[in-house]
Amino acid sequence: MRIHLITFIIISLGIFSCSSNVKEDSSIDQNLTSSALEKKKITEIDQAEQVSDIPKFDMSNTLGVLSLSSKIEIIEDDTVRLLNEDGSLWFKFTFYYDDSDGEYDYFKEEFSPFAFHPDYSLLGLIVTADKGSRYKVVVNGNNGLEKYIEKQDYLEFLKWGEYIVSKTFSVDFDKMNNPLKMENDRESSNIPYSNDEFYHPNKVEGDWLQVKWGNEDNWEYGWIRWRDGNDIIIKWYYFA
Repeated sequence: MRIHLITFIIISLGIFSCSSNVKEDSSIDQNLTSSALEKKKITEIDQAEQVSDIPKFDMSNTLGVLSLSSKIEIIEDDTVRLLNEDGSLWFKFTFYYDDSDGEYDYFKEEFSPFAFHPDYSLLGLIVTADKGSRYKVVVNGNNGLEKYIEKQDYLEFLKWGEYIVSKTFSVDFDKMNNPLKMENDRESSNIPYSNDEFYHPNKVEGDWLQVKWGNEDNWEYGWIRWRDGNDIIIKWYYFA
C-alpha cells in the first residue's frame, strides 16, 4: 500500500452550525460537478481553492481543531474511525490506500470536514466538545453534522491559533481593515503589503498573529489580527 498523488481535497467552509445536537441523518449536496469526481470520487482544485476563505468565521461554539500529530507519524495500521453517539461505526478511512483501480476507496459523500487531503496527510476536524476518551467533531461543514472520534496518539488537538501557526503554509488578510503592522498594536505603523510575498504564520499573541516573509537568510516580520472576538478574520493556504 502506498500513498498516491491523487488530487483530492475537501475544505468545507460554508456556515458551520456547530450545535450540540448530533444529526445522525442528513441529505446534502456538495456541489462537486467535476467529471473526474464522478469517475474517481476526486476533484482537482487550484491554489485559490486551497484557501480557508472564512470571513467572520464564528468559532464561539468550537474548541479548536483535531489534526494529525506532528510528533507521531501515522502508520499503515492507523485507520481513522468516526463513530455515532452509541459507539457504532459511521465512517472509516486511512491515509494509506491503493488507487490502482482508479477509485478512492474511502470516499463518503457525507464526509465533508473542515480540511482533508489524503495525499498530504492533511486532516482538520472542528472539535465542539471533549467527551473524555473521545472528541465530538464536525464531519460536514455544509450542514453541521457531528460525530465522535476516539482520542489516539497519532491525533492532536490544537486551539485555533496553534492550528494556524503549525498547520498552514501562508495566510492572507484584509489589507484595508487589517493592515500589516510593525508591532502588535493598532496604533503601530503600517508595513506595505506585497503581492509577491507569501506571509507565513510565525506565532500568536492574543488577537495578533506574527507573520514572516522573505527567505530564511533574511526574514522580515510584521503583525496582523487573526481574530476579532470570536470571529476569525483571516484566511489561509495549506500548500505553496
